[in-house]
Amino acid sequence: MELKEHLKIKGAASYLKQELVKTLGGNIDISCIQRGLEIIDQFSKSNIALAQQNCVLLKYLNNHLRLIKRKNLESFKLFRKRLFRERKLSDFYSLRYEIFVAHNLCYYDLKYGQPDPPDFEVHLNDEVVFLECGSCQLTSQSFNKDDLKYKLESVINKKSNYNYAHKLALYVEISNISISFAQDMSISIDYLDDFIKSIDNFNKFGSVITHTVIRDDNDAHVKFLYSRTDHQNINKSLVEILNKINPTDKRLIFEKGSLFQVTIPESKRTNKK
Repeated sequence: MELKEHLKIKGAASYLKQELVKTLGGNIDISCIQRGLEIIDQFSKSNIALAQQNCVLLKYLNNHLRLIKRKNLESFKLFRKRLFRERKLSDFYSLRYEIFVAHNLCYYDLKYGQPDPPDFEVHLNDEVVFLECGSCQLTSQSFNKDDLKYKLESVINKKSNYNYAHKLALYVEISNISISFAQDMSISIDYLDDFIKSIDNFNKFGSVITHTVIRDDNDAHVKFLYSRTDHQNINKSLVEILNKINPTDKRLIFEKGSLFQVTIPESKRTNKK
């Protein structure tokens, strides 16, 4: 069974590589995408769930790039240049997530630039607000709540040097971590909210959003899930943008064995439209 799954994943990764060549052009072997393909192959021999998840993310990377190419060609060219310039696996993870966020901005026809830093400046109501991306990546097969807290706090602290205060939203991708700990521990929405609010440098942001993607074994599709924790002084234009792409009535909840998108009671929401 494991050999069959390994071969299935290997075939899917090969097909996705061809599709990415069509989208990007050039030799994928010299881009950081090749590091992503290599990690899929490694996981397919040791952790089928992570291999499947990373394969799905590669598929969505291609879909996201295609939408960005149609709606914001300059942004697409910048991402293409960076994908071929960077070489490390960590670079691939970071770019994959930035492309995901850019895709969401394009999908909702929001105008943005990429000053770097921060990753995005978004224009709305004659005002500019900012989005910065980070990621928590799995470094071992064993993971617990303290590890999650350490990883999240490290990213928040690392990204806290900007002076945009409550006009800046921090996006943190936790997909590799979530698929590990969802197997044997429960994480509630309130746990994530309360923990993020307890971090001193949370005051440096208007909002902190955590994203994950999971494969639903019931229908063989994936779900992009998130939590959103807003600071009480969040900028109003930033609220308006986040309410388009990450509304507060959808959050991230972890339960043993699976993750679900859920509706939050009105009393628990950090924002009200």
